[in-house]
Amino acid sequence: MVTASLPQDIPGNIEVLRCDEASVSSSDNDSSNDEPLSEKAKRSRRQLPDQPIWRKCSPIYSSITQETSYVTKRQEEVKKVFENLTPVEIFEKIFDEDVINLIVNNTILYANQNNRHTFQLDSVELKKFMGILILSGYHKLPREDLYWSYDEDVGLEIISKCMPRQRFRYIKKTFIL
Repeated sequence: MVTASLPQDIPGNIEVLRCDEASVSSSDNDSSNDEPLSEKAKRSRRQLPDQPIWRKCSPIYSSITQETSYVTKRQEEVKKVFENLTPVEIFEKIFDEDVINLIVNNTILYANQNNRHTFQLDSVELKKFMGILILSGYHKLPREDLYWSYDEDVGLEIISKCMPRQRFRYIKKTFIL
């Protein structure tokens, strides 16, 4: 069946048309040697009978189903949980100690598997590393090195005091993304 090869991320209905094998084979039998080459080339470019023929059409959206209503309810519940929390509390709710420890353990395991047996990481250092990544996403600079610069117009003292540049690079090199 062709459905296994269809994309799963299309937001709407997909219409797949299949060539009728009988019509394709009968048209091939009717061809003669007098037929122009351009016509034969057009026929040879046709898709095989097993290949779907894609047509662009507007998606048809259905009304709210039971699944989408569940998603909407779940979104409202999540909004209520995070509504009165500070950004740090939201971060700590998402990245609780279990998640942080899982990331630390797997990062150390990955480092050992790649012959970096001296690599060590703890939860405090991981949180600093993640904080630098979050801050660098907000405060954009042309190059990563500039976050540790001593120049007044580019360097960020909070980052340079938090973690040395070489340590940040080493964690970033070893970190599992």
